[in-house]
Amino acid sequence: EVDETAAPVDLNALTIFDEFEVIGLNESEDVASADSVETVSGAAATEDQAWSEWFSDDQAGNSSNLPRRRHHVTTVLVSHEGATWLPAVLTTLSNQTRHADAVVGVDTGSGDDSPNLLRRSLGSDRVIVVDREAGFGSAVQSGLAHVGDIQVAASSEQGELVTWVWLLHDDSAPNASCLEALLSAADDQPSVAILGPKILGWHDQRLLLEAGFSVTGAGRRFTGLERREHDQGQHDGDRDVLAVSSAGMLIRRDLWDRMNGFDPQLPLFRDDLDLCWRAHRAGERVVVATNAVLHHREASAHARRVTDLAPHPHRADREAAVHVLLAQSSLIASPFIAIRLLLGSALRALMFLLGKDFNASGDEVKAVLSVALHPKRLAESRHRIHQTSTEPVSVVNSLRPRLAWQLRQTFEALIGIASTSESAATLSVSAGETGPTDGESDYLDVSSSGLLKRILWRPSVIMVLSLMVFAIIATHALWWGDGVLQGGVLLPTPDGATDLWDMYTQGWHDVGPGSSTPAPPYLLTLFAASAAFLGKSALVVQIVMLLGLAFAGWAAYFTLRGVIVSKPVRVWAAVMYAVLPSVTGAMTAGRLGTVIAAIAFPFAVRSCVRLATSTASVRRAAGTALLLSILIAAIPLFWLIALIFALALGITSWRRDAQGSKRLLKRLAIAIIGPVILLAPWSLQWFVQPVRCLIGSAEHNLSDPDLSPISVFLVHPGGPGMTPVWITAGLVVAGLLALLRRDRSMQLALAVGLSIVGLMFAILQTIVMVTPPGATDAIRPWPGPATLVWGAGLILAAALGADGLRQTMGGASFSLEQPLAVVVTVIAVLTPLGSAVLWLPTAADELQKAPASAVPAFVAADSVGPQAPRTLMLRQAGAGQVLYTLLNGPGAVLGDADMAPPGDVWLPLDADVAALASGRGGSEIAHLSGYGVRYISLVRGTSTDLIPILDGEPGLRRLSSEAGEVLWGIDGVTSRARLITDGVATELDVVGGTPEFMAAVGVGTTPYLDQKIAAATTERQLVVGELANSKWNAVAIDQATGEETSLEPVTRQGALNWSQAFVVPKDAVHVRVTFSQTMRSLWMWLQLIVFIVLVGLALPARRVDEIDPDVEGSGFPAEA
Repeated sequence: EVDETAAPVDLNALTIFDEFEVIGLNESEDVASADSVETVSGAAATEDQAWSEWFSDDQAGNSSNLPRRRHHVTTVLVSHEGATWLPAVLTTLSNQTRHADAVVGVDTGSGDDSPNLLRRSLGSDRVIVVDREAGFGSAVQSGLAHVGDIQVAASSEQGELVTWVWLLHDDSAPNASCLEALLSAADDQPSVAILGPKILGWHDQRLLLEAGFSVTGAGRRFTGLERREHDQGQHDGDRDVLAVSSAGMLIRRDLWDRMNGFDPQLPLFRDDLDLCWRAHRAGERVVVATNAVLHHREASAHARRVTDLAPHPHRADREAAVHVLLAQSSLIASPFIAIRLLLGSALRALMFLLGKDFNASGDEVKAVLSVALHPKRLAESRHRIHQTSTEPVSVVNSLRPRLAWQLRQTFEALIGIASTSESAATLSVSAGETGPTDGESDYLDVSSSGLLKRILWRPSVIMVLSLMVFAIIATHALWWGDGVLQGGVLLPTPDGATDLWDMYTQGWHDVGPGSSTPAPPYLLTLFAASAAFLGKSALVVQIVMLLGLAFAGWAAYFTLRGVIVSKPVRVWAAVMYAVLPSVTGAMTAGRLGTVIAAIAFPFAVRSCVRLATSTASVRRAAGTALLLSILIAAIPLFWLIALIFALALGITSWRRDAQGSKRLLKRLAIAIIGPVILLAPWSLQWFVQPVRCLIGSAEHNLSDPDLSPISVFLVHPGGPGMTPVWITAGLVVAGLLALLRRDRSMQLALAVGLSIVGLMFAILQTIVMVTPPGATDAIRPWPGPATLVWGAGLILAAALGADGLRQTMGGASFSLEQPLAVVVTVIAVLTPLGSAVLWLPTAADELQKAPASAVPAFVAADSVGPQAPRTLMLRQAGAGQVLYTLLNGPGAVLGDADMAPPGDVWLPLDADVAALASGRGGSEIAHLSGYGVRYISLVRGTSTDLIPILDGEPGLRRLSSEAGEVLWGIDGVTSRARLITDGVATELDVVGGTPEFMAAVGVGTTPYLDQKIAAATTERQLVVGELANSKWNAVAIDQATGEETSLEPVTRQGALNWSQAFVVPKDAVHVRVTFSQTMRSLWMWLQLIVFIVLVGLALPARRVDEIDPDVEGSGFPAEA
């Protein structure tokens, strides 16, 4: 009975169709004469298997010469809160060119006008209402039961009679010829039991949603379509697929009865996948007929309707996916599939958590738990499958998506992001991720050109590849050969990433006589980068150093998008930045910190600029803090620069609007203070020793003591790898003349500010003399990083001045500005080319490939032995000047220069080396043996004046002399650790670690020494052989009880007063020495917590809300 009080049909809901009248079906077409009827149970299909590849273009078995069959179609239309879309669905259903023979509408307890719409269109006798909690499959069964046995009128037509069930959702509107096309495809391929139409969007009627689908091993719905892909016939052609959607599914009635319909354990999602999969297992075929078209709103998948079955659609869909995959797996494979799904869900939950979508994260976990906690449901589904299965599980393997296809989609998306292509879009494997597009999509380039062509023809790719080729040519001699890249200020890099991690986490470093200076955090950056190269940290350093200018150029090009519109200007700016003397000079001299900074600097600047906008959020502040942390870890000076800009911006904002500036000040505090906390305790040294901000991370060596401010003004920081000073004059002129352009004054103000701050610090570093930590002599710091900032500011100003200049001057009358602009442009273009050409011969002057060990092989082997002796390396720099290095292990490694002990530690050694070089023959040999020095080496290539002096030194004996390198040995006790009893020293062994660990990291300290000793009649002293520190601990272990007794530290007098020492009781027979890692561990935990917080804040929140085009005034067009 029709509800007369029901609200009238909202015809506006039908605006996407040509006709909007709600029409009732002609009942005379469906009621058969009672005088002549025949009862049929459905025709059995032949078992013709013609499996095809997923998305194959070949049509399986099409033949127009096959006889046409007679068809009887029962349409079941299920609705639930679908009054918004039902008028359109009913209209298109009534306009079918081939009408269904029977139609039944099933409403699942809708609270809107859905039942009345069905009754008015279909008739009250053709509509039933079932329980609100009934699933889709249950509703279909109720509808078929309402129709009853199929009564087909007798006909004179020849051909086999086949009965079908056509399923429709209340938000799925078939095209007028949809059913006719489905039946035609069924006649062309008589062995097909299930057919599905090509599904397009509801509002954007060209938007492809699916043409059949499959499922990945992780349970993701796989359509093989790109996101927002439009239908141009590229996927047309009938083909076998794993499954088709239940929206528009046409299934043979006998198969439906044999399968017993949809699985009741899947009331809403993935029921179509399960049914089609079971059909394959039963020996049937599933085909998508692309001539049949249906428009789907996907209301349930996008939570556009209220349903009691799935208040959490994401959870319900994930639970159904896990359920289907486990139900369809073999008994042997099911445990492994379960583990994979569990791990996959855990990873997805973590990603949702990082994306701040806590509901989705919880849904992932709850979905897997729900399947695990209801094994009976899974058992019932597996039983249902086994009842009808005649084929093995592997029968659908050819219809499952290959891993290569999924990886290709991901790779294309990443390439699009890296090359800043605006046409690159994130790819989707889910039909659920759909939606309208604007009118501009009509003109999008949807050509299917090859992946390689699309990548190689992008300006960014061409530029980067060109810079890479140039860098490889310039440094070709350094790519081949044995050994490790080193030279200039670059020390050899340990081969394994774990070595970098061990160096960073150690509280005590085996540098010189020992040091507790915190490790530089750029080691952690290199460790993270090494993960992409299977832990080959030496390879990472080589790639960064030798291809640094290419990476810097890409960074500049990438970060200038949206700032510089002209691509040629952006390419020029990127190339000019890549060949700045600060970058090329850093590559030549092995200044790893500056090269890393040159790559990270453009990203940090872009993030800082965005942070200053009114729309910036805490997320932007956290991201800026992370970028600044990478930059500052390489060159601490950038923290001072960031602090200056933050203070200037904060003060300006506060003076304008004190109340409104609080949000900005909060963001600035996160960006500036965040790196200090994240990099602590290393960063805390800046406040104790501000000089560290000026000298960088071991970048101060090889600086030019005669560098003038004029050279810095011309963007030349001095040192190895410098081009002629005049070559960059064109850049300075172009940058300064750009200030004449008034229409981009705000952006130019940033470039000017950046330039002034950089130039100020660069000039300061050419004037002051500073004493680096760990050294005793004052030097002039290298102004390369500050000059990099100055040069980057000039490049930005010049690019801003040139961007759009052609259009600006094109309509202006002739003036001197036009020829001047042409001259400056020519000079600016020639500047990077000239810089590159002139740098080419000097590119590899300082670096070389050489063995990591700096000493002969037998010395290297002894240095990582039980006694871990040290080697004193001597180099005569000039008349009366001798340089020395106290070497631990085979040689110094990357990071050692940043972890040196305080400078006053070297004063006693300075006196000993001076006495040794003078040949006075005093106590210097005894003092050196107290430092654990067993070998003295005169470096190859130095003056030979020291050889006769050292040959005549008492206590020294020459061991070898080869290729200009001379080696002496020291007599007596030369171990690091020693036990002194009544003035007599006994050598002790250190634990140290494995030889590989000691060679890369140094002597370990947990424990440092663990040895049994003989009892004595008096107290003894244990000399550790490492610099004194309160964190050294020593215990005597009772052999009988294992009880530990702490030993009292003592300060020795004389030559060993620098070393940590302990008093050993006379009855002690077992001692152990360790260095406390507690404080270092606490700092590491703090860094981890701060890092997690910053990453969590910086990650974008996952968008869970989507604009609903069905809501009036939502911003989408009313007509397609």
